[in-house]
Amino acid sequence: MSLLILPPKKAAVNIIAGKHDSQRLLIVTREPEALVEMKEAGVPILEVNVGNVSNGDNKVAIYKSVYLNEEEIQQFKKLDEFGVKLVHQMTPDSDREDFIAALHEKTK
Repeated sequence: MSLLILPPKKAAVNIIAGKHDSQRLLIVTREPEALVEMKEAGVPILEVNVGNVSNGDNKVAIYKSVYLNEEEIQQFKKLDEFGVKLVHQMTPDSDREDFIAALHEKTK
């Protein structure tokens, strides 16, 4: 197992160039904007598990451990528009929940 810490643009370039084709990748980021940037660059992101986003000013609770501000909400909606499946699953043995459905429900 190896670990690379890269900015979104560099990660996208490496992935698209096939530098990690022989590996399974787990992309971890604090901001959904990084995922949007990578998707716009052509990275084939198929599914995102959203979890543990801290509470703060002007944030809406989507789940007990996921709080989003308006900018983050718009970024997740953009990922949904790109066809990325958005789920929420805190542990491997917990249920997988439809994140975008919960997002729409909590931000009507």
